Amino acid sequence: MSGLRGSGRSPIGIDPAGRFVNAVQLSRTGNRWRVEAAASIPRPDSELPVDVEELAWLEGVLSRQGFRGRDVVLAMPSERLLTAVVDLPSRAAAASVAQIARAELAAAHKCDPQSLELACWHLPERARANSSGRVLAVGCRQDEASRLVDIFEAVGMRVGAIDIPSWAIARACTPFLGGPAPSVALLNMGWQAAAIVIVCAEVVVYERALTEHGLNRLYLAVADQHELDNDVTDHIVSEIGISSDLPQDQAQSDLLKLVRGDIINYLDNLASEVRLSVSYGSQEYADGAVARLIIHGEGASMPGVAAYLSSRLDMKVRTVAPTHVADCSPSLSEICGLPVLSTALGLAQHPEK
Repeated sequence: MSGLRGSGRSPIGIDPAGRFVNAVQLSRTGNRWRVEAAASIPRPDSELPVDVEELAWLEGVLSRQGFRGRDVVLAMPSERLLTAVVDLPSRAAAASVAQIARAELAAAHKCDPQSLELACWHLPERARANSSGRVLAVGCRQDEASRLVDIFEAVGMRVGAIDIPSWAIARACTPFLGGPAPSVALLNMGWQAAAIVIVCAEVVVYERALTEHGLNRLYLAVADQHELDNDVTDHIVSEIGISSDLPQDQAQSDLLKLVRGDIINYLDNLASEVRLSVSYGSQEYADGAVARLIIHGEGASMPGVAAYLSSRLDMKVRTVAPTHVADCSPSLSEICGLPVLSTALGLAQHPEK
């Protein structure tokens, strides 16, 4: 890639979690974003973290697909994050909030406070006479953050920030966060883990990694139970899903009926976790007003998934992809329609400078 960021271009937002490395680069004119480059690149082994050899190859791919510059913003995988809601003492000084949050997060996860990279922010006020407020603390272990930075910088990329995925997707979904009901739930149907986030008045008030509900669990169950290879499993789950518009011969297929049952079971379990999270978050911060769910990530492309989750959760459900929130050229319209790129889009919007 060129040694300088392309004129007027954002850093490259890179989400390295899951089966694909997802990358987006933007430009901005006024209040409109435009996608200048986008890619979703299959990884050789999604069970292993990215390494220098993989990134050296990736850099060449990004250059050939129109990315410019070496400035990047990365997402820390949701399953690597540690979270805690921290009640502040009634007389807590503003300067001590981060220190208190660090100590409480470390205690909650039984680790050394000095071993953590930390971000925290104030949550909406609640009626608590004995408290000066609450903060949501989110962190990761410094050695994991350093490793992520080191392998990207080893191939010549410049890491401007490691972002929290919840804030990246909230940033990407900004056009959908207003209106008369400003609280919304965001569900990342990721490969290694799902993640539920609740945003109230454009502030992330709740997030939870659902490590037992990654899309990989569904794929593994389908492949094992029906003795299917990876390509066939991928085709049935990602291309057919639970669509109601199947040709007659496919709709009557015994195999597809069985796999459909597996998918529905997976979605039902996921919906139960979403329901619990939304119930807690809405009671605490949103006055019960969370009636919208935005889905993104690899699983959000599954045919029929939005309609099914809407029926199970009694909520309005929609997907979000770069085409919904940014302009793009016709040559990029297909890839920018992928909801798996939404986190990378939010990363590219990061105000890192």
